[in-house]
Amino acid sequence: MLIYLSFLTAIGLYLCSIFLKKGRQIGVTVFAILFVLCTAGVTANYSHHWGMKKVTTITTQKIYSAAGQQLPINLYQPVGTSGKDNVFLYKTSVNQKKPLHT
Repeated sequence: MLIYLSFLTAIGLYLCSIFLKKGRQIGVTVFAILFVLCTAGVTANYSHHWGMKKVTTITTQKIYSAAGQQLPINLYQPVGTSGKDNVFLYKTSVNQKKPLHT
Protein backbone atom coordinates (compact mmCIF):
# COMPACT_ATOMS: atom_id res chain seq x y z
CA MET A 1 0.00 0.00 0.00
CA LEU A 2 2.80 2.40 0.90
CA ILE A 3 4.56 1.64 -2.37
CA TYR A 4 1.47 2.58 -4.37
CA LEU A 5 0.99 5.71 -2.29
CA SER A 6 4.64 6.62 -2.80
CA PHE A 7 4.24 6.16 -6.55
CA LEU A 8 1.12 8.34 -6.60
CA THR A 9 2.77 11.08 -4.54
CA ALA A 10 5.76 11.08 -6.91
CA ILE A 11 3.38 11.54 -9.85
CA GLY A 12 1.52 14.27 -7.96
CA LEU A 13 4.80 16.01 -7.16
CA TYR A 14 5.79 15.91 -10.82
CA LEU A 15 2.42 17.19 -12.02
CA CYS A 16 2.35 20.01 -9.45
CA SER A 17 5.84 21.15 -10.35
CA ILE A 18 5.13 21.13 -14.11
CA PHE A 19 1.51 22.20 -14.58
CA LEU A 20 0.46 24.37 -11.62
CA LYS A 21 0.79 28.10 -12.00
CA LYS A 22 -0.95 29.26 -8.83
CA GLY A 23 -0.25 27.33 -5.63
CA ARG A 24 2.79 25.58 -7.04
CA GLN A 25 4.79 26.00 -3.83
CA ILE A 26 2.00 24.61 -1.67
CA GLY A 27 1.35 21.65 -3.99
CA VAL A 28 5.03 20.79 -4.33
CA THR A 29 5.56 21.11 -0.57
CA VAL A 30 2.59 18.90 0.29
CA PHE A 31 3.49 16.19 -2.22
CA ALA A 32 7.18 16.33 -1.29
CA ILE A 33 6.36 15.85 2.39
CA LEU A 34 4.00 12.98 1.57
CA PHE A 35 6.63 11.37 -0.66
CA VAL A 36 9.29 11.60 2.05
CA LEU A 37 6.89 10.17 4.64
CA CYS A 38 5.92 7.27 2.35
CA THR A 39 9.57 6.52 1.62
CA ALA A 40 10.38 6.60 5.34
CA GLY A 41 7.41 4.33 6.03
CA VAL A 42 8.55 1.78 3.43
CA THR A 43 12.09 1.85 4.85
CA ALA A 44 10.87 1.47 8.44
CA ASN A 45 8.55 -1.38 7.45
CA TYR A 46 11.45 -3.15 5.75
CA SER A 47 13.73 -2.83 8.78
CA HIS A 48 11.22 -3.34 11.64
CA HIS A 49 8.77 -5.80 9.99
CA TRP A 50 5.59 -4.04 11.11
CA GLY A 51 2.52 -6.28 11.25
CA MET A 52 4.56 -9.45 11.56
CA LYS A 53 5.24 -11.52 14.62
CA LYS A 54 7.57 -14.41 15.28
CA VAL A 55 5.74 -17.72 15.44
CA THR A 56 7.33 -21.00 16.37
CA THR A 57 5.46 -24.18 15.48
CA ILE A 58 6.57 -27.47 16.97
CA THR A 59 5.15 -30.77 15.81
CA THR A 60 6.03 -34.20 17.12
CA GLN A 61 5.78 -37.29 14.97
CA LYS A 62 6.87 -40.82 15.74
CA ILE A 63 9.31 -42.15 13.17
CA TYR A 64 10.48 -45.67 12.48
CA SER A 65 13.75 -47.07 11.29
CA ALA A 66 14.15 -47.44 7.54
CA ALA A 67 16.09 -50.68 8.18
CA GLY A 68 13.00 -52.45 9.50
CA GLN A 69 11.54 -53.36 12.87
CA GLN A 70 14.31 -55.82 13.69
CA LEU A 71 17.01 -53.13 13.51
CA PRO A 72 15.95 -50.00 15.41
CA ILE A 73 18.76 -47.82 14.03
CA ASN A 74 18.97 -44.58 12.10
CA LEU A 75 20.21 -44.92 8.57
CA TYR A 76 22.06 -42.09 6.91
CA GLN A 77 23.72 -41.51 3.61
CA PRO A 78 26.57 -39.01 3.21
CA VAL A 79 26.08 -36.18 0.72
CA GLY A 80 29.07 -34.97 -1.26
CA THR A 81 32.69 -35.90 -0.77
CA SER A 82 33.53 -34.01 2.43
CA GLY A 83 31.37 -36.21 4.67
CA LYS A 84 30.09 -33.21 6.66
CA ASP A 85 26.49 -33.42 5.48
CA ASN A 86 24.26 -36.46 5.87
CA VAL A 87 20.76 -37.40 4.73
CA PHE A 88 18.83 -39.44 7.28
CA LEU A 89 16.33 -42.04 6.10
CA TYR A 90 13.18 -42.82 8.08
CA LYS A 91 9.61 -44.09 7.83
CA THR A 92 6.49 -42.52 9.30
CA SER A 93 4.67 -45.84 9.67
CA VAL A 94 5.75 -49.43 10.13
CA ASN A 95 4.17 -50.59 6.85
CA GLN A 96 5.58 -47.81 4.69
CA LYS A 97 7.44 -49.17 1.64
CA LYS A 98 9.61 -46.23 0.51
CA PRO A 99 11.56 -44.37 3.24
CA LEU A 100 11.53 -40.59 3.49
CA HIS A 101 14.61 -38.42 3.90
CA THR A 102 15.48 -35.23 5.72
